[in-house]
Amino acid sequence: AMSVETTYACQPATTRGQCTHLGADSEGKRLIYTSGRNVIIRDIDDPFNCVVYRDHGANVTAAQFAPSGYYVCSGDARGNVRIWATNDDRTLKAEYQMLSGAVKDICWSPDNQRIVVVGEGKEQFGKAFIWDTGSSVGEISGHAKTLNSVAFRPARPFRVMTGGEDFMVNYFEGPPFKFKAQAKEHSNFVNCVRYSPDASYCVSVGSDKKIVFYEGKTGELPKTIENAHAGSIYACSWSPDSKKLLTSSADKSVKIWNVETKECEKTFKLGNSINEMQVGCIWAGQHLVALALNGDITILDEGNVDSPKAVISGHNRSIDCVATGSDGMFFTGDFNGEIHAWRNGQPSSKRVAGKGHSCVVDMKVSADELVSVGLDDVLRRTKISDSMSYGGAAVKLPGAPTGLAVADDAAIVSSANGLAVVKGDNVVFHYEDPAGVKFNCVAVDSSGKTVAAGSEKGAVVVFDLNGDGSLVIRHTLSLHAAGVCSIAVSTDGAFIASADNKSVFLWDAVDGQIKVKTWQGFHNSLIKSVDFAKDGKRIISASADESVIVWSVDEPDKVQKLSWTHAGGASGAKFLNDSHFVSVGSDACVKVWKF
Repeated sequence: AMSVETTYACQPATTRGQCTHLGADSEGKRLIYTSGRNVIIRDIDDPFNCVVYRDHGANVTAAQFAPSGYYVCSGDARGNVRIWATNDDRTLKAEYQMLSGAVKDICWSPDNQRIVVVGEGKEQFGKAFIWDTGSSVGEISGHAKTLNSVAFRPARPFRVMTGGEDFMVNYFEGPPFKFKAQAKEHSNFVNCVRYSPDASYCVSVGSDKKIVFYEGKTGELPKTIENAHAGSIYACSWSPDSKKLLTSSADKSVKIWNVETKECEKTFKLGNSINEMQVGCIWAGQHLVALALNGDITILDEGNVDSPKAVISGHNRSIDCVATGSDGMFFTGDFNGEIHAWRNGQPSSKRVAGKGHSCVVDMKVSADELVSVGLDDVLRRTKISDSMSYGGAAVKLPGAPTGLAVADDAAIVSSANGLAVVKGDNVVFHYEDPAGVKFNCVAVDSSGKTVAAGSEKGAVVVFDLNGDGSLVIRHTLSLHAAGVCSIAVSTDGAFIASADNKSVFLWDAVDGQIKVKTWQGFHNSLIKSVDFAKDGKRIISASADESVIVWSVDEPDKVQKLSWTHAGGASGAKFLNDSHFVSVGSDACVKVWKF
């Protein structure tokens, strides 16, 4: 039976100019964050140890552990809130519609009984309620715009602080909670408010670069640090002993502050580019964690500001393609144009540096190079190494690419305008369909002799590739009832697998005869990729219906199906070796499976 051996979870979703609130359990061992429709729980010391919760019907925008660690409250873009258990079944305990817009932050009471959620709305920007009944415990009022953050005083008498886009910090007494006071210290968005673990202070940070401390019980006597960073401050988090504060900023730095003296003790400089703006942070037990706009999670070393303990990298946008190399190495490309290099068994990827594609359409490994095509209508070759960066040269293509195949010194690119054969830095041959039919995908065998392309009209066109790069039609195979959206040729050039929105067909590449036409109806949406095992005995397909299927060439009736592989759809699956394959999807997660 096939099973997941490794899950490389997606990174937190981020938005430029906004805070991303990270959460942690009370022991400081596990992080919690959101990405697309997923909530991710991840062990800080062992990132492979992760839970992907995918039951929200919309993008999840906030999630926090209860102090007990047994429950999570998560909220989404539609204002729905779900409370679920962290047990293996992730049992749903309650679901409520709390806001009319996105939930931006969530806070539990220290006794695990009450929850306050804040965010976007029409008139109401926050709700305080009993977790298991949903009944109200007061009113979160007095704000005119979206609320970005909420904090619950972790000791009695209970208090709640909120901060929002109206520049105000409001203070509530209860329960039942009622508006008591308003602090007008900020001159721009308030991005994060947090109570100290000992309940003696509350703090707010904002886009005006200010840190403001308030007396915990009364919300009064504000003390302000002006220009605490050189850019907007997005997040803050207290040390467990309440003596220090961690802040993260658009100036790409994270700082540790001494609460008593209000002095900055340490500054971690974490980059120079816009992508390295620090949009979130959390002090989780012994771990200091920072989050960059590009989704990178940095585990800081308090003893060494110049060298972090770890950087966990990966995707936080839909992954559109995957390519496999040798030694368990593979590459993933996403909707944002990022390409990451992975080595199976290592917890983090390496981002390919430099200016690349606007959106990666397809990529393949050829010897010691990664060849890629993107929606910027160019083909790029990148040397494979431990720290990869894009080369300067890019080959302009005759049309928007839809697929890529590589063999020896040739790259064949499918597009709306036909097929382009690229050698070196030049397009040496361009095949255009006489009827102007668009090609959706292309594949080639390892010898570079047999090329197969799938058309939007459902034809599989098989070509001989000559030494000069020219293509000559060998067969045109017609059986698909819909456009062919993915195609593969076996390593030895004997077989072709082609797929549309429901069916996978197996053809004899030499005589053009259909070998298997019974693989129909197993998928029920676009089949995004097909791939042959090296020995040609198995085929793997990945579909937008969230399933991945392994087909046997010798025993066509033996069909192994994996459902629910990637929330929102699987976009690619490729063999890593005889015993493992890798799958990617819209959920920005990468999974390695074992046979």
